[in-house]
Amino acid sequence: MSEDPAKLSLSNFLAGETNDPLEAPPSFTNWMRVGAWAVKLYEPELLASADARTTISYGGQPKSVINLCSYNYLGLANHPEVIAAAHEALRTHGLGACGSPMLSGMTDLHRELERRVAQFLQREDAMIFNSGFGGALGTISGLLRKTDVAILDNRSHLSLRDGAILSRCRTEKFEHNDSGSLDAALARQKGRRQLVIVEGIYSMDGDFGNLPELLAVADS
Repeated sequence: MSEDPAKLSLSNFLAGETNDPLEAPPSFTNWMRVGAWAVKLYEPELLASADARTTISYGGQPKSVINLCSYNYLGLANHPEVIAAAHEALRTHGLGACGSPMLSGMTDLHRELERRVAQFLQREDAMIFNSGFGGALGTISGLLRKTDVAILDNRSHLSLRDGAILSRCRTEKFEHNDSGSLDAALARQKGRRQLVIVEGIYSMDGDFGNLPELLAVADS
């Protein structure tokens, strides 16, 4: 490989190089081998819980680091009461439901959690997902139909875009947090049922959605 592996990324290997889709691309394999030091920055092995400060395996040695990647925002995954409840659930229900909610995977514990979430949010009902990605994908794909249009901020999370794709609806994008660009996108799809999809906080960038202005445009 003539290029510096540190200057390459997965985007350099989008196209296959051989006629066999099951064969690893030679250049990708070489990139993984030559740039092993860079690849090791991804998928670090946790040696402790996903707390704000945790321990990972770095170069084969334990290393204490500040964790800015976890979704354990409130630290509940490490809370003693949550851990105790998990122990009790393991004792009574075993290790997982081993099925989808629609068939055999909905337990009384799941139902109770949904009821409590709905009560806390003062809503009629709630639906829990096992991840934020699944929640966004499931919600968007469930709301939209083939004849609808999803109007997405161009920095919307992949889960939201995948939800729109799964629904087979049309999609439009507008410039990030730009109310004028949103207005133009809505005008291009006038006459169709539309859903404007934005985020309150963009997790990939860390900035806030311009909700008041965008909502005013959507309502108009």
